[in-house]
Amino acid sequence: MAAPPISGEPLSLLGITIRRSIIIGRAALIYGTAMSLLLAIALGFSSPTSFSSGFPVFLPIFAIVGSMGGLTVFTSDRLKGVLEYLMAYGISPRRLFVNVLLASLVLVTIVLVIALGFGLGIFLVRGNSLSDVLVLLLARLSRYSRFLRCSKLAA
Repeated sequence: MAAPPISGEPLSLLGITIRRSIIIGRAALIYGTAMSLLLAIALGFSSPTSFSSGFPVFLPIFAIVGSMGGLTVFTSDRLKGVLEYLMAYGISPRRLFVNVLLASLVLVTIVLVIALGFGLGIFLVRGNSLSDVLVLLLARLSRYSRFLRCSKLAA
């Protein structure tokens, strides 16, 4: 077992925070994913216009429900004094908060990837083509992913 590096900077807790968010928030993650898959099935077997206008609009709601695990971890740690304990050991409050935000974004991404893959799969397998409206609404949804790429908060 290797000793941790000796430096003035504490180790990152991002991986631990993401894992804890998935474990603690698994009920919300499963619920958000299941509801988005039910939405994909309901709209996938309806008219192409209904799918194009409804699916991209309602999908973020269930993705946010799936991300509640990160917020649960933050609230639990705050109430139990874990955050104060970590701050006493030199981890900045900003880094702790950013870890929780990034963990929530990972959970949102899990729900969105599963739902988009499944929903668009059903839509395209039924012989429909991507309309301009659907592409534009999904592009609005991708603004969230652009935030992930451009974010320098974790640095």
